[in-house]
Amino acid sequence: MKRTIKFRGKCTLNGEWVFGDLEYRRDKDRAFIHTYHEDGKYDRCHEVIPETVGEYTGWTFKHKFELYESDIIGFDDWAFTPRQKKKMRHHVGVIEWSIDYGKWMIKCGDGLFEGNDVADPQLLGNIYDNPELIKE
Repeated sequence: MKRTIKFRGKCTLNGEWVFGDLEYRRDKDRAFIHTYHEDGKYDRCHEVIPETVGEYTGWTFKHKFELYESDIIGFDDWAFTPRQKKKMRHHVGVIEWSIDYGKWMIKCGDGLFEGNDVADPQLLGNIYDNPELIKE
């Protein structure tokens, strides 16, 4: 099984998101993201705010966007029949790693959902830039 392992974090210098390989220095509680050019050559090292570091989940919806830990998404229940479609609900949740299930899940006020259980997902933001999107 092959999967892409990459991270993102907010740069301490300008507050922009950077994507790449993670380096974490525990002794100083500092995190860095190493970025690369499209041809795979090393670009540079960015110090990032440790709390904002999130791992790529491996989920890419409709080849439009990649989803990372702490992203906020809106989605509908899957519906296979017209009867189920009438009972569909819209949800807003945060992507988190589930220790109990050993995989990425979407945590909502009304439960946990798997990535393949969602229909028509929309990337709404993330918990750092858009905390107002999350209801307790």
